[in-house]
Amino acid sequence: MPQSADTTLYFPSLKTEGNAGFVRAFTDMFKRAPDYHAAVAYASLRVLAAAVAKVGSLDQAKMRDALLGMSVPTVAGDFKLDKTGIQIGYTSYALQWQNGRQELVWPQEQQTAPPELPHPAW
Repeated sequence: MPQSADTTLYFPSLKTEGNAGFVRAFTDMFKRAPDYHAAVAYASLRVLAAAVAKVGSLDQAKMRDALLGMSVPTVAGDFKLDKTGIQIGYTSYALQWQNGRQELVWPQEQQTAPPELPHPAW
């Protein structure tokens, strides 16, 4: 039985740059909405492409240094690292099962449904 709440770094309804087009293209091709794994893989390739474009090569040290100073909008949110390489751009989202469906309940500006509190018993 599914849990009543969970967290994620991606949900198909996110109002992030390029997400609506990504969801549409993915759904057309695979006949289902993208999950976290597909979205983060897509986002990572967008970040890689931005780093290669900025550096002009595949030199890993130069790309690492460039990534430390970049902010790249992706379908999962803004990719941004602190000076030690820790991701500080993405945020977590709260999901809740409601009427047999996963709904995004937090943050409020990304909600697909308000949270049910207290959550009804199964």
